[in-house]
Amino acid sequence: MKDILDLDLYPLDREGSAEWQRLVEQSVAALEADGMFNLEGFLRPGVAEQAVREIQPVMAARSHVHKRMHNIYFKPDIPELAPDHPALRKVETISHTVCADQIPGSVVLAIYEYEPLLRFLAATMGKTRLHVMQDPLARTNVMAYL
Repeated sequence: MKDILDLDLYPLDREGSAEWQRLVEQSVAALEADGMFNLEGFLRPGVAEQAVREIQPVMAARSHVHKRMHNIYFKPDIPELAPDHPALRKVETISHTVCADQIPGSVVLAIYEYEPLLRFLAATMGKTRLHVMQDPLARTNVMAYL
C-alpha cells in the first residue's frame, strides 16, 4: 500500500501513534467545521492515472450504460414553476457504471479494502468500526457521465 498511498504524510498504518491521532483530530475538526476533510496528496503521484488506465478499457467495453431525459429536479413538473420555465427544460444524462466484480486486483479495490483506511475513517466519524461491503457488484462502483 506504500506504493499507492502516502503513508508518510498520512500515517494510516500507525494506528494509535501520536501522528495518527493528530491526523484523526485534524480531520474531525475539519469535518465539524466544513462538513468534509481533504487529504491533499493522499495518493502517490501517478496512482490516479494508473487507476484510470486499469478501469478505462472496462468502462469502454463492459460498463452498464444508463440513459435518461430529465430536468434538473428529476421530476416531470414542479407546481411552483410555469411549464415553460427554463429549469424544467429536459437534458439527457448518460452514465456508464463499472462494478467491483469487473475490476479485481485494481487500485480502486485495494484502497477500498485497506483496513487501516477503514479504521481511520471510522475514527473520524466516531464509529467503532466500518465494514467493507461484501456484495460483489455494489461494494465499489466507478461511474462516468457523458
